Amino acid sequence: MADMWPELFENNSEFEENRALDILDEQVNAINDKTNGRIKGIVTEIKYTDNMPGLTSALSTFVSLLSASKISQQEVLEEELDSKLDINELYQTTPYKFEIFSDSFRFRILVLINRKDFPIQITLDEGISQELKIEKHKLIESNSQFEEVLSSILRSTKMKSILNRMLNYQETEIEGRIINILKVQTDISLSELAKRIKMTRSSTLFILNKMVEKGILQEYNENRKRSWHIVKTTEED
Repeated sequence: MADMWPELFENNSEFEENRALDILDEQVNAINDKTNGRIKGIVTEIKYTDNMPGLTSALSTFVSLLSASKISQQEVLEEELDSKLDINELYQTTPYKFEIFSDSFRFRILVLINRKDFPIQITLDEGISQELKIEKHKLIESNSQFEEVLSSILRSTKMKSILNRMLNYQETEIEGRIINILKVQTDISLSELAKRIKMTRSSTLFILNKMVEKGILQEYNENRKRSWHIVKTTEED
């Protein structure tokens, strides 16, 4: 009788460990560092809320009553199989979203249909899919392929445009808020200003330095106390 089973590899070298979530998390940290926290990334499992709780509850009750009216059936497992974990559970998929967001906007870059082993699947943004000529629902066979596709996505024209719009809109908005505060309180400290505009000290200082470079503000440093004064408003540009 012929042996129909495949060749086996006890050291598991045939199977590559799926690092897709780790790779996305690395890019979450990268965009946060690159923009000094003005744009953040997030990778989370997709969950859904119940839009019709009353109807769902009624249906659930009906199903429960219907099930109770039937004789419950459960497979009888042989002694050798009892208490064993069904390994097929390792191949169940879980959807994750990879998004970026600022104070005003958010953008979903892709959806990852993830599982323990390859292949896995990603669903791309429609515009990026068309631009890169990559199928919207793409099968991924390895970590290196995922990194290659992800790099193309993050460096696409649409992605660059979205990042720039997020930064420019937020920067203009924050500059306006800073000007309005400095019109009333010129001796405000960096910590207090950061608290007022709800940003970190480092991010606030980054914006202030850019405003100084643009000639909107002038920085003073007296007795080791830093302050910023309005040179011109954005309306006068």
